[in-house]
Amino acid sequence: MLKVSNDKILSFLSIILGVLWIIFFYDYDIGISYTVYTLLIVAFQYFALYKNDKLRNKSYIIGSIYIILLSTIFFRSDFEVFRVINFIGIPFLICANIALNLNNSVIDIKELIFDSFRVLFIPISKMNKIFTVVFNTKSKETRNKKLQNITKVLIGIVISIPFVFVVINFLSAADIVFADKLEQVVDQISNIIDSNIIIKLILCIIISMYLFGQIYYIIYTNREKTTIDNDESVNKKGFDRIISITITLIIDMIYVFFCIIQFIYLFGKSNNLPQGYTYAEYAREGFFQLVFLSVVNIIFVHMINKFYLGIKVVKDNMVNRYKKDSVMNILLFVMVLCTFVLIFSSLYRMNLYENAYGYTRLRLLVHMFIILEAVIMIFTCINIFNKKFPAIKITIVVSLLAYLIINFVNIDSIIAKENIDRYIKTGKIDSEYLFSLSTDAVGEMEKLKSIHMEIYNEYKSNIANRVDEDIHWQSFNISHYDARKILHD
Repeated sequence: MLKVSNDKILSFLSIILGVLWIIFFYDYDIGISYTVYTLLIVAFQYFALYKNDKLRNKSYIIGSIYIILLSTIFFRSDFEVFRVINFIGIPFLICANIALNLNNSVIDIKELIFDSFRVLFIPISKMNKIFTVVFNTKSKETRNKKLQNITKVLIGIVISIPFVFVVINFLSAADIVFADKLEQVVDQISNIIDSNIIIKLILCIIISMYLFGQIYYIIYTNREKTTIDNDESVNKKGFDRIISITITLIIDMIYVFFCIIQFIYLFGKSNNLPQGYTYAEYAREGFFQLVFLSVVNIIFVHMINKFYLGIKVVKDNMVNRYKKDSVMNILLFVMVLCTFVLIFSSLYRMNLYENAYGYTRLRLLVHMFIILEAVIMIFTCINIFNKKFPAIKITIVVSLLAYLIINFVNIDSIIAKENIDRYIKTGKIDSEYLFSLSTDAVGEMEKLKSIHMEIYNEYKSNIANRVDEDIHWQSFNISHYDARKILHD
């Protein structure tokens, strides 16, 4: 472990850098602040390396000077290309400079790139270390256990932020009522607490945790794992329980809120909609967003099933074993149920949309894909409670089989039939889209001869040249052959 004094100094410097990030960048355009902050980061890392005898390569000083000189572009020039490249590149160069310093062997470009990405991303898994240092808890079981749990919850909240951002944005785009209710909740919270302060505080904590996590990783690079955590070298690697539960719980809460709105406003056909919206307008929106989120949920559940280890059970004070976690299983089951609601909601919305605007290839394929999703979710649900069930393999097989079946479905014929039936019922028809249909639809399009000869003749002329060209046996096609027979009768 680091000396206590060094631990404390580095942790408090990380917190100061987190605060300075807010002062320099929050609500301000990038200028000289980027150069100053780069200089401070380099100085911070140099101090950490020097204090812990990690300065192994003189090239680190040269690399640091090079990085600082690059950062001066932000107060020297307004040339957008270099500013964008340097803004993205400097953080990676800082990591590459550290990786190069830690590498005692002959430089290998491939290895250097991988090491640079490790320095960039592995600190995320070490973000909780700052709390251990600040609260001065070493291996004292009870206090350390409680602190670890608190920090893991915080890490789970931090990791969930991008997921929450994506989920909320897609759900808000899919459902105007959800967006409206969410806005009301945010407004009420803003009346009590200044949201700006909360955002600044969260950003400050995240940046401080990351910077110290990076230093922690740097200091222990190339040391035996037993000096970091005595049990890590003998344990299986996987998703942490508390972090996983925190992330899943947060996402589940959002989905449950969304599902309640679906039952009240969409399926319950409530008229208490935001001003300017009719039920028809509300119900026809959002199916593509919901389909996307249901796919994301399937992937999320499978990842948890694959990499989440379960509840840790220590055996012989050395090797950890794991047992089933009913809490996580329930949370995943809730997500599966919510995903079924998303699937049904998207199917319901798609039906309303097709009734209003007609049928297209894309809409029909989405219909089929939604049904496939529902089947896959059944396998996913089984896999939650039976880890040995080969859900992914069965999903792949079923998906390939479904694709094969779809290849034998006459898509254009179904589209023609549904659009013609809709025309008979409502008098509405998208003639331009019907003109674009292939020869597969010719049998159904024949029905237009008696109800809309103009559209039929236009369609007939569009495909006539195409089928008449296939007169050689090498070009034989059943669809063209059938169309030629019908058109020439």
